[in-house]
Amino acid sequence: PMEIARHIARVVAEATGVLPTPIRGFNANDDDIWVSVPPDTRVRGEPVPNRPPRPALRQEGRPFVAISESSARIGETALVRGTGHPLAPAPELFQHTCIDAPTAALLGFLASSVRLREPTLLEGPTAAGKTSAILYLASILRHPVIRLNLGGQTDTGELIGRYAPRAGGWSWQEGLIPRAMREGWWVILDEINLAEPSIVERLNPVLERSPSLVVSEGDGARLGPGGAPVAAGFHIFATMNPSGGEYGGRSPLSPALRDRFAAQRLCTTPGERDVRDLLFRMVLGEQPAITLSSVGWEGSQGLPATHAGLADVAEIRTLLTALARFHASVDAATRCEAVDQRLGADRREGVVVSRRTLLSVLDYLEARVPEVGIRRATSQAIDRYYLDRLSAADDRHAVIRLADAAGLVALAELPAALAAREAS
Repeated sequence: PMEIARHIARVVAEATGVLPTPIRGFNANDDDIWVSVPPDTRVRGEPVPNRPPRPALRQEGRPFVAISESSARIGETALVRGTGHPLAPAPELFQHTCIDAPTAALLGFLASSVRLREPTLLEGPTAAGKTSAILYLASILRHPVIRLNLGGQTDTGELIGRYAPRAGGWSWQEGLIPRAMREGWWVILDEINLAEPSIVERLNPVLERSPSLVVSEGDGARLGPGGAPVAAGFHIFATMNPSGGEYGGRSPLSPALRDRFAAQRLCTTPGERDVRDLLFRMVLGEQPAITLSSVGWEGSQGLPATHAGLADVAEIRTLLTALARFHASVDAATRCEAVDQRLGADRREGVVVSRRTLLSVLDYLEARVPEVGIRRATSQAIDRYYLDRLSAADDRHAVIRLADAAGLVALAELPAALAAREAS
């Protein structure tokens, strides 16, 4: 009710001296109230903190990632590019990659880790882009990389090696870690805290400043100091979700193992602005201008767009902005700390919406818009890729209201579709 909004406006005015203007922006069934005041508004009588002056912003006048035939520059870190390898990820896999601010910060961190040859640990929730950032950097550098998905069944044989039957008897078969050390490959240990601690602890010497390994399980080969040299390109990356909470079954890393990762970074999922930048990149071919540590990097336009077929849709920027707002709000609702308010709380594995979800939505829109139009296609996409992942009626109603609050107010088909499905 507007009388509630007016009352809140008076309370804010009494506390700050700034009177917000009550505006009904959503429908009458929406119970969210947003209060917007100037950024420097303070409660009366509250002391103003003595902040140090901000450093001057330096504009680089160039993109964050620049690639030549022999080298690549990621931020301010220059790295040598290889000549190509069958294990290097294909560039075609990353046509949709958007270098937004969080992605750029992560890529810069990884590039410095490679330059310094530091074992690297990335920790964060599902869909934070941990593994994809490593693979993207490997693709840029044309560097070979192998990816190991660890779990409770992982054993040292997979990592170090094992005896295998061959004609006439048994022979030692070298594992992926010693081979990567010889060949100079990158190794990604995905979900490192899902493996048994005793298994990953076997890699402790590999994570030292001077990597080494004695293959005591097999032929006794020695790699590193006192043995065969470790190729210069060798690097270990590990990723993990936080242990405990919604990520059950994960063991905390021992202090000895964690300490061996000289480079450690906590990663976060993309926010609304990052999602919007991604959508603009895929549909309009625009790379955003970004600012990191008071340094500005220029954006670019006219890049190849993976979903350019949607670029000519009327008011496409407005639609993509609303879709980004909606997706970010749904993602936040799936991670709500209060379990009773979390979307998908009735499912043990929870609900995940990610960049992959957005790719599916854009694929669907590009296929369906010519047949049914943008409004109906968007309604159907939200029904298919968001509502159909939820089993509780309250959760589905919440998603519909988030779509309305995000500005997708034309989706009149969603409530009808939801009612029809519940009736059946």
